Amino acid sequence: MSPDVADVDEPAVDVDETGPEVEPPATRSIAGRGVLWAGLALVVVQALLRAWVGLRGFLTQDDYAFEYRAATMSLTSRHYLFDAWNGHLMPGSFVLVWVSTKLAPLANWPGVAFDLVLEAATGVVLLMLLVELFGRRKAVLVPLALFLLTPATLTGFAWWAAALNQVPAMLGMVSCLYLHVKYLRTGRWRTGVLALAAFLLGLAFFEKMLLFAPIVFLFTAMYTVPGGWWRRLWGAAALHWRVWVLWVVALGGYYAYYRNAVDSTVKGATTPTAFLDLVTTSWRGLRTTVLGGPWQWTSFGDSTNTVPAPGALLSTVSTIVLLLVVVGSAVVYRQAARAWLLPSAYFLATAALLATGRNQIGPVIGLALRYYAEVALLAALALALALLPMVGEVAKGQLMRLEHRSWVMAVLDRFRDAAGRHWSLSQHSRMVLVRGTVLALLASSTLSTVRFDAAWHDNPGAAYVATARHDLAGLPSSAVLYDNAVPKGMMGLLFFPYNSVSRALAPLPDLPPVLKTGGTATDLRILDEEGHVRRAYLDGARAEPGPIPSCGWLASGPVGAVIPMATPVFDYTWTMRIAYIASEDTRAVITAARQSIHVHLHKGVNAIYLQLSGPIGAVRIDSLAADASVCTTEVRVGTPVALPG
Repeated sequence: MSPDVADVDEPAVDVDETGPEVEPPATRSIAGRGVLWAGLALVVVQALLRAWVGLRGFLTQDDYAFEYRAATMSLTSRHYLFDAWNGHLMPGSFVLVWVSTKLAPLANWPGVAFDLVLEAATGVVLLMLLVELFGRRKAVLVPLALFLLTPATLTGFAWWAAALNQVPAMLGMVSCLYLHVKYLRTGRWRTGVLALAAFLLGLAFFEKMLLFAPIVFLFTAMYTVPGGWWRRLWGAAALHWRVWVLWVVALGGYYAYYRNAVDSTVKGATTPTAFLDLVTTSWRGLRTTVLGGPWQWTSFGDSTNTVPAPGALLSTVSTIVLLLVVVGSAVVYRQAARAWLLPSAYFLATAALLATGRNQIGPVIGLALRYYAEVALLAALALALALLPMVGEVAKGQLMRLEHRSWVMAVLDRFRDAAGRHWSLSQHSRMVLVRGTVLALLASSTLSTVRFDAAWHDNPGAAYVATARHDLAGLPSSAVLYDNAVPKGMMGLLFFPYNSVSRALAPLPDLPPVLKTGGTATDLRILDEEGHVRRAYLDGARAEPGPIPSCGWLASGPVGAVIPMATPVFDYTWTMRIAYIASEDTRAVITAARQSIHVHLHKGVNAIYLQLSGPIGAVRIDSLAADASVCTTEVRVGTPVALPG
């Protein structure tokens, strides 16, 4: 077995003055396989927790707009794949949406299934990366568990619109780094190209992948080139210049297209004080979730704005633990401090993007964990790099290994001398430490996940869509739907016009035609707040009463009737209801709001609805059949509401 994937384990027993007792190779091999099985078990645990949360939630906000686009546009359409959404260029995400919508329109499970598969793949590849770098040592389970179980990535998974970006992007990140490490090991050009391909695949889902490109270069410089910082940077560039040329060409082309095709999301300049406030707020949200918190959540607006609300004790303990790990590792090991540069740089770059692209919201946006989900991946990697020795070699340069600081070793030697023995953690003690850490992360994360679900699954969309799906299937063919807005808990007003029934429910197969400007209906229906289909009722501005008793306003043959409004209505999109009595079936032309609409009126007592746009001062009915006459008993102009069931 090659040294980069060798079974690496701690000594089986305590070390004394006579030297270490060496474990038999067969025992080490069994232990190595145990690490892999334990890692896969953690992947399964994460999948079970995430499946429970995901399947109890439902679509919300942008999700409905995405499914509308998938239901009404072709997968091969350039506009469908490459038109930006809120500053995001995400053709890969739109492919997933299109497939999900075709599998089960307005259902939650396809998106959850895709995300579970992608998250599981991310966990497996991360395990492969950790084993590639550090061998099959039990300690790799700690950073693996840190990433898999952390609630820092939970909100980015639960909300499908966010998961469509972040879940595939994190798979792209870890796959890119794994293949890049394999390239550094072997020097094979093809493997370096595959690493770039994995990066570009992630970039197809999330343009923020661009921030990961410097991380790949920094990793190469910090861990495969000796010397000072300038020598490391120059050496990494010179040793692998052919690969970096490909990276620069690919990323330069992407960036040029992005700048040309996507409107800038920068909303204005930020200030150093505003940026510092955002960083501070973001740190408050992240510090507990990285370690399995926050245990408590709070929501403002809707479930997508569920943010951590940890208690003071947990916040303090988390800060102390993080400082002990970061500062302690840097004190003990010479190369540890550089590891923490990776998540720190990514965190600050993300904060800078938020400060310029979402600065109108204020620093509170830093509490939204979905913007920082990828930091958890880099934090887990940094933990391993700061505390575990790497194994194997690289084809070019020199693998930089952890080294104890000399004064630390001197202090340890004095301690050992004072203790009168050669002291070291035993295999059993290390295993207890690993298991205890993983179990603590699991317990803390499970508690946080359960309490997050209490806020997340409170989603009105599931019941609304289920009710609408049932009621719409039983409508007569004559029914026309008024295009009102869905409840704000499903889509806010900022999503107009996607928050209309005709768009939010467009993927449903039984959606009837909707009343449009210039259109008419004789059987107008409307969805209420619960999704039930009700008959529409119109109560608004009325026309003047007609001069003819029991008839109102009379139109006959070619002679029309002009019906003045009692109070003229202002310029807007209105629905008009005309109640009439016709002597026979007849054609007619109704003119109002500067529009003339050709209609068919039916014999007897009936009503017709029209949708018009503009100011209305009077209504004209004319152009009837020669022998027909129509009494207009009532004209109302307003906005339809649902009649109680």
